[in-house]
Amino acid sequence: MKIHSFIKRLNATELGLGATNDTYIAIPIEVDLSDMLINRQALEIFDRKTGTVFTPENSNIMYVQTGQNNQERISGLGRYYEMVDAKVGDEILIERIEDRSGIKYAIDFYHRNAIVFQKNRDYVEILTAEKIATY
Repeated sequence: MKIHSFIKRLNATELGLGATNDTYIAIPIEVDLSDMLINRQALEIFDRKTGTVFTPENSNIMYVQTGQNNQERISGLGRYYEMVDAKVGDEILIERIEDRSGIKYAIDFYHRNAIVFQKNRDYVEILTAEKIATY
C-alpha cells in the first residue's frame, strides 16, 4: 500500500471570503502534487468527516494547474466547506491511497478553533472574531 498525503491550513481567500469568492486549496509553489493528482480531472473522493462520496457526477473537486504564475490549486470545494463549516485556520487533508484494488482518494477535515490575526498594510484583522468575544 502507498499513501500520498497533503495537509493545508486554510486562509480566508481559500474559503471564498476574498474578492473572487472562489473556494479552493492553494498549493504552495514548493509542493508538487502532479504525481498525486491528475490535472483538470474531477475526483471521486471519500470524505471521512461526513461519510459523503463526492463523484464527478455530483461535484467538481479537481486539481488544477492554472498556468498563471505557476499557480496550482484544488478547486470546487464550496459545497464541502459549507458541509464541514470551514473556518480560517482549519486544516484539510487530501490523500491518494494506492493498493492492490486500485487508487482511491480521501478528504478529511480538522477544526482547529483558531483565532487568526491577519496583518494588512495599515491594520490587523481578527478572523473568526466570534471566538474572541469571551476574552
